[in-house]
Amino acid sequence: TEIYTLSLHDALPILTTHLLLAIFSVAGHAVVLLFQGTTLNVAINSSNRALLTVMMSNNFVELKGSVFKKFDKLNLFQVSCSDVRERFHLCVLLFIVCVQTMREYQWEESRFWILLPDCVMVLLVEVGVDWVKHAFITRFNEITPEVYREYTLSLAYDLAQTKNRRAFSDSSDMVGRRLGFVPLPLAVLLFKVLRPSLKYLDRSEERRVGKECRSR
Repeated sequence: TEIYTLSLHDALPILTTHLLLAIFSVAGHAVVLLFQGTTLNVAINSSNRALLTVMMSNNFVELKGSVFKKFDKLNLFQVSCSDVRERFHLCVLLFIVCVQTMREYQWEESRFWILLPDCVMVLLVEVGVDWVKHAFITRFNEITPEVYREYTLSLAYDLAQTKNRRAFSDSSDMVGRRLGFVPLPLAVLLFKVLRPSLKYLDRSEERRVGKECRSR
């Protein structure tokens, strides 16, 4: 708000600095996500399952560090939001792994059915560990399961508040702040991965059409 009270000449350096910081921040975050996706890709497609086993065992380390701590409803809400964000990140990374692998194998359907069980197993382990973690937390801190309905209503209220004409931000921004979710790095990563894949599909379609035209 302070920038709006300045002249354009005075505000331009501040805006430029903020823009550069935002670009570097998004780029750095996207690189970290790219490393995570690459590691997951290697773990799933490698003939040696040791790396995939180690990655999934990290979830149990998280379980050990959470179940014996004191939690109240606010802390549990933060943990729940973090779990939602992590699951969404994992789904996006698994989608990237599938796209990258299918592109390398010329989009063969048989490869997809080989890849699918590992992806489902990774996701189920993540969900199962989170379920056990929340079961322990609610049991030892005497928190009723109805608290998750309150969390859902809180997120729904944030979403509804942004529909107000006087809202200061849109729906994705409000819910994203509550979850600690930053969408821009994931969007950059998806653009980086999907662009060459879509180009490959376009070239494949052109070759197929060309062969049909020549055969006629």
